[in-house]
Amino acid sequence: MFKNTAVFAILSMTVELFVGLTAALFMNSAKRYVGIIRTIILIPWAIPGIIIAYMFSFMFNDQLSVINVILEGLDLIDNPITFLANKHWAMFVVVVADTWKQFPYIALMLLAGLQTIPKELYESASVDGAGTIQQFFKITLPNLKGIILIVLLFRTMGAIRIFDIIYGITGGGPANSTATLLYKAYKYIFGDMNFGLGSAMSTIITLLIMILSFVYIRTLKTED
Repeated sequence: MFKNTAVFAILSMTVELFVGLTAALFMNSAKRYVGIIRTIILIPWAIPGIIIAYMFSFMFNDQLSVINVILEGLDLIDNPITFLANKHWAMFVVVVADTWKQFPYIALMLLAGLQTIPKELYESASVDGAGTIQQFFKITLPNLKGIILIVLLFRTMGAIRIFDIIYGITGGGPANSTATLLYKAYKYIFGDMNFGLGSAMSTIITLLIMILSFVYIRTLKTED
């Protein structure tokens, strides 16, 4: 359970940060149809998590998988992949689903940070001969550090408390390979009627979130 939660949290936060930053840079540089682009990107964030979970469970279903049909149509596979019956693929699916749900939030936060960076810094860097990549690492990332830490704080708490995506796609399977702390707490309380163990698990989740929040806050103070 702890391992599954840690793996899910690390993978989801890494992928979400990368996709969210890419989307933020794209929205910040868009010159036309800015409102439409931002609306489209933010749509997944407005969809309830359980609906997204069922969407992805159908997309990666062993027999009715749209993904398998596409892969077979492109001659990339010969036989359907049993995504949800393999522990590695199952974790991959829940990470992709959570990324699709949460990356708009990260993109929105980072976009706000990008718009506070003075354009004069980029103009001065261009005059000095700095390329796009150099500007990104020397100007953009340093000015986004504070917001990135805040985003990671909220997404860490969200990843530890993940439930709807796991419940709707894998139900903790196969063989508990995607069962996270909160999902197991739910199973203990509502499945086994073991209120003591479920409450203890919930307390552990709360303490874990408090500890990680303290670490992030101290890091933020150090950055300031």
